[in-house]
Amino acid sequence: MDAGVFGLAFLDRGGRAEGRKVMPLLGAPARRLLCAWAAAAPLFMLPSCLGLGFDLNRSHVTFEGPVLPDFLGEVTLRNLALDGATVDVALRRSGLQVVVDVLDRRASVRVATTS
Repeated sequence: MDAGVFGLAFLDRGGRAEGRKVMPLLGAPARRLLCAWAAAAPLFMLPSCLGLGFDLNRSHVTFEGPVLPDFLGEVTLRNLALDGATVDVALRRSGLQVVVDVLDRRASVRVATTS
């Protein structure tokens, strides 16, 4: 069997291959793609949890009903850019709520939070 291919062998109760043909599951490029997707998944999930949005017409960064996962007590987002302006924001859990604090603001950008 090619070293770049995973295989699925059918094992008997003693842990020995039963002699059936090994079925290739995924080649190396597909495995790398799945690993990359799995590594990036939390980063793509975070904006959704925070309700992160941008209102270009009003120069607002918005957080609609932000929620932090149980394992995450605080998140800091730096250099959120909107139409040439940037803002640094910290979100932290306070009881059942998530508090949004503006740490630094460069140029005219506003931060709005709804619950």
